[in-house]
Amino acid sequence: VKHKIGGRAKAMVVTDSRLHAVRYKQAFDTYITERGYTDVRTLVAFSGIVEDPDAPGKNWTEVAMNGGIKESELPEKFDSHEYQVLLVAVHGVRLIVSWNFKHLVNVRREDGFNAVNLLHGWPSVRIVSPKEIIYAEPDQPD
Repeated sequence: VKHKIGGRAKAMVVTDSRLHAVRYKQAFDTYITERGYTDVRTLVAFSGIVEDPDAPGKNWTEVAMNGGIKESELPEKFDSHEYQVLLVAVHGVRLIVSWNFKHLVNVRREDGFNAVNLLHGWPSVRIVSPKEIIYAEPDQPD
């Protein structure tokens, strides 16, 4: 696919916990290294410090796992040709805001997400465009 879109292929892997984001980042990086890929690099996004119960005393931060890249620099770095995969920890999200109308901001996609959430006992999520947030009435309930 990468060659069909001018070498600008990007992927975002959304996990349900910060620990899973850490483990996926480690697994992706190992896979990429073992296969000798030089044109695929990953970033990870999560908050705080993550401790792994399977590795007592070991902890991770987003900045350390991203080689010193600060959170504020992530959007620009991921938008560059340097990085192709972003691993994100998302848990308890009630609202997703996106301009991606074709693939994300549509009723069928929201129904699909919520069907999975329902099966797992997770809360439902709304997917909206930034316009819906900007023009929402101040006293409108969430």
